[in-house]
Amino acid sequence: MTEETPVGEVTVEQAQRWQQAAADGNVEAMCNLGLLCYQQGQLVGSYSAERWWVEGSKAGHPESMYNLGLLRHEQDRIVGPDSAETWWLAASELGHVDAMVNLGAVRSAQGRRTGDDSAASWWTVAAEAGNEDAAENLVLLES
Repeated sequence: MTEETPVGEVTVEQAQRWQQAAADGNVEAMCNLGLLCYQQGQLVGSYSAERWWVEGSKAGHPESMYNLGLLRHEQDRIVGPDSAETWWLAASELGHVDAMVNLGAVRSAQGRRTGDDSAASWWTVAAEAGNEDAAENLVLLES
């Protein structure tokens, strides 16, 4: 989850502004509300991290997709419909580097280490974007 948003210090007024912005279609507000709900332990339901990240994801927001993938991973929903893999792939295709690293790990676990849409392909793109974990994973993959 993003470390850029200081969700832990959110006032009631800020949360209300995010709710209004989310109702108006603001995807950053949706993502922030998801983070707030996650920190409060509200993972699923009508007012939850899942709800806000699904809305943000459907609106094309890569950070929401990434976070939804993390939530699905925590729920042991790694592959299949509406899984971590699904959302990390979508975020990766939109350039989300951390999603690429995680998708590479899923591909590696699937035995898809080289070739198109493989661990190596996603880690290479992430490493070229400056992600050190991806670069280290590539070294390990080649050894």
